[in-house]
Amino acid sequence: MSGQTATPASWNTEGAFGGDKAWPSPQSAWGWPPPAGFDGSPYKIEVTNGVVVLTSSVDSSFQVRTTRTVELAFDEPVMRITTAFDRVGATARTNNPVGIWTITQTQDPVRCFVPVRSNSVFGAGYQQLGTGMPAQFQNTNSLISFGRDPITSHKLGFDADSLVWVGTNLSLRIDAPRVSGLPISSYPDGGCSTEVYTNPGTNAPYIELECLAPLSLLPVGAQMQSQTTYTLFHRTESDPEAEARSILNLL
Repeated sequence: MSGQTATPASWNTEGAFGGDKAWPSPQSAWGWPPPAGFDGSPYKIEVTNGVVVLTSSVDSSFQVRTTRTVELAFDEPVMRITTAFDRVGATARTNNPVGIWTITQTQDPVRCFVPVRSNSVFGAGYQQLGTGMPAQFQNTNSLISFGRDPITSHKLGFDADSLVWVGTNLSLRIDAPRVSGLPISSYPDGGCSTEVYTNPGTNAPYIELECLAPLSLLPVGAQMQSQTTYTLFHRTESDPEAEARSILNLL
């Protein structure tokens, strides 16, 4: 899709438009495809002192404008994206809670890893979203791991602050700290603040690492923000689990 302008038909292609994107949660408020003002329309781009600011048009169904500020650390392989939703007008959705939901689409990993909180709101450390479990699922010593099932799609939700993607030569850690002290109902999908979706098939062998901010009302003239931090690593461990534990400081 590189260099092409998105159209509604883009969502009919396997793998959708890819990249790192921001949608409103919960998904039950809009179904599929995502509202065009959030994803599927051109963004305005400004670059100032190395900081990139992406600004969407106003989505007509939510009356929300999205701003994404992308910053690279000066001397580290770290990127931070601050996503903001601004409500500029009233709609039938104004009185419904909304949240910022960031989706990072990545290629098929060697394995995905998610740390389990000692006080997880989920009894098993995760929430099953949909049917079945991802390939080679394991939950060992407070670390969940799994691969991509080429036959069927799967999705799991978590209350973890971090998600780790381990590839052949590189690894990626995404951090989006959960807000403490909030009731489980403050987060979508039964209390999930992070989720992983695995796509089936061979035409689009990808997964999505997803971070969800708390749900809240967004009155006209108000703004909500959420930040995700992305850190790249050269793989130093031959064993994927050892690599993930090193990245997560779980040694």
